[in-house]
Amino acid sequence: MRRLELATWLAAHQPADPAEAAARDAILALVTDHPAPWSRKTMAPGHITASAFVLSPDGTSVLLIRHPTLGRWLQPGGHVEADDPDIVAAARREVVEETGLEAFDLAPGHPWLLDVDVHEIPENPAKGEGTHRH
Repeated sequence: MRRLELATWLAAHQPADPAEAAARDAILALVTDHPAPWSRKTMAPGHITASAFVLSPDGTSVLLIRHPTLGRWLQPGGHVEADDPDIVAAARREVVEETGLEAFDLAPGHPWLLDVDVHEIPENPAKGEGTHRH
């Protein structure tokens, strides 16, 4: 994973509000200071995940998936895998895995980071995971 590339994108990201600024700063600190920021074994403070906004061809609708554990409607996304070359590849892989879509284009001229947030993931004893953040 290209840590420097992600740190550069995060540093350049213009947050929409103070909450997003705080999330960006927390993620930037995780990326620059933690030895394994994308490892799903990193529970404190959490780990980096990747997601994507999938738009209809005319750009008027967005695809959301009801997360089976969280019970929330979210954009496709999930954990970064060790063999993902970068965060964009991780997001692309997650779209394919969660939607079945394989033929899609990345929007040209758009920033790779559209929304930066940190959210709490509740404990999942079945997976041996405590509460952590994504």
